[in-house]
Amino acid sequence: MPINATNRFKIFIDSYNDADITQLRNGQSFRLQFDNERENIIVPIEVLSENILPLEIFYFVITELEYAVNCTLKTGNGNSGRLGSRECPCASIEGLIASRFYSAKEGDSVFRRISAVANILVAAGICERGLGILKLRDEFKN
Repeated sequence: MPINATNRFKIFIDSYNDADITQLRNGQSFRLQFDNERENIIVPIEVLSENILPLEIFYFVITELEYAVNCTLKTGNGNSGRLGSRECPCASIEGLIASRFYSAKEGDSVFRRISAVANILVAAGICERGLGILKLRDEFKN
């Protein structure tokens, strides 16, 4: 039976042992840390200003990608626009995370989380990144 994307991410988290995560944008790398309960990923502050990411965010993004057309979603860019703008659509990954987990409303400024989330999902072997998009790898498409 093939492994699904959620299980693959759980294996990645359980087996993660200080491997470097390469940032796709600038090629620099960073190391993840976990809180004591392993329920939150802590990324270096220079990567993400709000540096704690609940694991629930990653499972949510995987599920959204599984149900998206072609298992692909726009990434969105919270640095370039407010939630609901052309740069940061509500239906983009950045927009979905901001509204679901951080109670952001249309027109609000949002912290950029997509880079860390996308880089971690790519490092886990679950996603591929394209220009402005994130998509599930073919082996995880239903």
